[in-house]
Amino acid sequence: MAFTIGRGRPHRCIASLGAMVLLSKPKTEGLDNIDKKNGGKKKLNTGVVVLAGNPMLDVSLSISSKTLQELGLSEGQETRSLPRDATINILQNVKQNPASASSAGGSAVNTAMALQWALGNLARNDESSGTSAGDDAEGFLDGAAGSSDIQACVCIGAVGDDEPGHRLETALRKANVRPLFQKIQGVPTGQCAILVPEESGDRSIVAVRGAYRHLDSKFITCPSSPAHKAIEEAEILYCTSFLTSTEDRFKAVDYMASYAQKAGKLFALNLSSASMLGASVEIRKRVISLLPRTSLLFSNESEAKTLALALQKNKSFPHKNKSFLHKKNMGKKKMLLQDQKQDKTTTAAATTTTTTT
Repeated sequence: MAFTIGRGRPHRCIASLGAMVLLSKPKTEGLDNIDKKNGGKKKLNTGVVVLAGNPMLDVSLSISSKTLQELGLSEGQETRSLPRDATINILQNVKQNPASASSAGGSAVNTAMALQWALGNLARNDESSGTSAGDDAEGFLDGAAGSSDIQACVCIGAVGDDEPGHRLETALRKANVRPLFQKIQGVPTGQCAILVPEESGDRSIVAVRGAYRHLDSKFITCPSSPAHKAIEEAEILYCTSFLTSTEDRFKAVDYMASYAQKAGKLFALNLSSASMLGASVEIRKRVISLLPRTSLLFSNESEAKTLALALQKNKSFPHKNKSFLHKKNMGKKKMLLQDQKQDKTTTAAATTTTTTT
């Protein structure tokens, strides 16, 4: 299995689409459902993918590489070592710059918007059109995300009861993604400064953490909750490893992974951050515990290396000297999708590894 992902911001989001479609249940409900009453066109079900992560409001600004260095930031990475006052100062300066632009953000939110845009196009394009969702991979960034009347994607997380949180929900609804956000009183919505070097385009991230860290696991695990109902009805459950950084949020991820395994659903995990994985033994243990129930694992090169080193040191993980795509280490249907910076993507399936540029 291999597919080519273009350069720039959407590449991991669109990669999510390709891998999820390839691994989804064929010729049943959801992604491949055919509506015979509507001329044999593909029918897209509501809520086929549930994505859980850290919803944030992104504020982006293009700057020079020199300015980025002067701020003590690195290209292509999230900087987590700065004091909170310093991160807030950077965010405020970016927001005050008239050239900055705000948008819905967070890995799960971006992926949900990309999937909704692309799956909507898959549902609308018939065989005679000669087009596919991958023909214009960046179209969803131009406000075309809501291209289907069906809300295929549900996004779960926590936001503050404030203006940034309301903007996030509005942006998702405009993209025809259903937001299921827990409102955290007295805690602001998380925000993120996205600094893009003009020379390389390899963005640097500075996050001001907020309400998403207070997501209550019961918001997801309680059988009577709207989030749990969405999980029951979905075919694919997707989580970011950011959720494993606190014990209670990890309970929610662990529950979703187990639920997917028992119900025959696909569980997808995004490793999210090399710096986070490298900084905490406990987070690495939590991520490793999810792998046997994971069918689809996303990473970049540095995240994969960090996890590989952790696996070598983990005595309890079976077959540690083999690939973590080993049949006893991951689900029956399994794929590792690894992107390498901006212009190269590596897809490793159970028996093959293919690099496309």
